[in-house]
Amino acid sequence: MKFNEKLLQLRKEKGYSQEELAQKLGVSRQAISKWEVSDSYPEVENILEICKLFDVSTDYLLKDELEEINTISSQDKTRKKRVGFLIGVFLCVLGLLVSAVGWRQYQTIISISAGIILQLVGVLVYELCKKSKKDDFKFYSIFVVLILPYTTMIMSDFFLGFYPKPIAGPVYILIRILYYLALAGLGVYLVKLLTHKSK
Repeated sequence: MKFNEKLLQLRKEKGYSQEELAQKLGVSRQAISKWEVSDSYPEVENILEICKLFDVSTDYLLKDELEEINTISSQDKTRKKRVGFLIGVFLCVLGLLVSAVGWRQYQTIISISAGIILQLVGVLVYELCKKSKKDDFKFYSIFVVLILPYTTMIMSDFFLGFYPKPIAGPVYILIRILYYLALAGLGVYLVKLLTHKSK
């Protein structure tokens, strides 16, 4: 039962009209009416006077209201955390797409840097919105998988540049894919170790 319902019940049990209760508390009848329909809440002094008048505790009067406030607060935190997670992942995906466009045009580290910056902003958004480390493994695994494609291409090109013989196109692509999968697997494994350790 909410505060307004309890107040109405207590007033009727004592046989007071709204006018009589208002006089006893030193407030207007309209104030009592608003309290009883949840249009407004009494000041702390009035709550204490109500408790004294009806011989009830503040805990009895306000317990359900406080529980409802805590529930709403908890729901808001969960919603904020979920939104932060989704925006973070969205920015990581967007960063990958921006990197893809940059790579297609120029194929340099500078051309994919805007995408990498977007992905790092995604991490920042996630970190600012999270309330616990529960989703860390999921988020950072996605981040690792999405940040590596073009960085591994550049790294593989660099290392394969030292190979003395030319490499056939399909073999070159296969090496890049295997290199990416190995780094992504290692990255996810490290994320698992680090997030498990920090719990």
